[in-house]
Amino acid sequence: ALTRPNISEYEAISRVVLFARYYGVPVYDYHMSCKEGVDLMRRTRKEGFPAYAETCTHYLLFTKEKLKGPDGKNFILSPALRDQEDIDALWRGLADGTVSTVGSDNATWDLEMKSRFGDSFDVVPNGAPGVEFRVPMLFSEGVQKGRLTLNKFVEVTSTNCAKIMGLYPRKGVLNVGSDADVVIIDPKMEKVATTEDSPYGMDWYPYEGMTMKGVPVMTISRGKVVYEDGVFQGKPGEGRFLKRRLDPALFTGVIA
Repeated sequence: ALTRPNISEYEAISRVVLFARYYGVPVYDYHMSCKEGVDLMRRTRKEGFPAYAETCTHYLLFTKEKLKGPDGKNFILSPALRDQEDIDALWRGLADGTVSTVGSDNATWDLEMKSRFGDSFDVVPNGAPGVEFRVPMLFSEGVQKGRLTLNKFVEVTSTNCAKIMGLYPRKGVLNVGSDADVVIIDPKMEKVATTEDSPYGMDWYPYEGMTMKGVPVMTISRGKVVYEDGVFQGKPGEGRFLKRRLDPALFTGVIA
């Protein structure tokens, strides 16, 4: 965190926005973690320039104090974890539409791989696992705590992603002609994050021990149930290539 302070991220975002303006193309800033970045994106979008931002679940939950713990090396990420004021700014950015999407930046380093090259920050593999906690953590910390409306929750996890990536309205909406892709969550089901039922054999998670609600209980892909009550029911070969078609409006104004 000390080698990658807020100013370095802010400078990088500013530079990308400058180039995007010069060449007349939209910009998508991913893994945004700092208050200054949120403020810059807000100003840019208010001017009508097509600038979009994504942040990650861990930047909404953890501060750089995690780096001081005995397992601090596990929290080495790029960008680095920030301060509480940055977390608050990111939540405000999600609520007012400045930050369009939330990703997981899932990196499946187990404890052995995290320690394989030593404890120095410059050799520890960056990243953390936990893609399966993105939805329930956002629901618990966002909707349940009044930071996000339920509609905004759907936007930042689904609709905006589809619009920005050129998959809307085939994806990201329940409508006639759209793929019947649905994730059903139980808003009352309470679960503690643990490695015991890790779908890909992880022996640690940054969210371990945290209680969450809004746990997915069923996933429907193109009208077919592929996951239910902890059991994956999909089969190899059922996936389909998705040809993206970017909305021309993406290049001329803010659409997500």
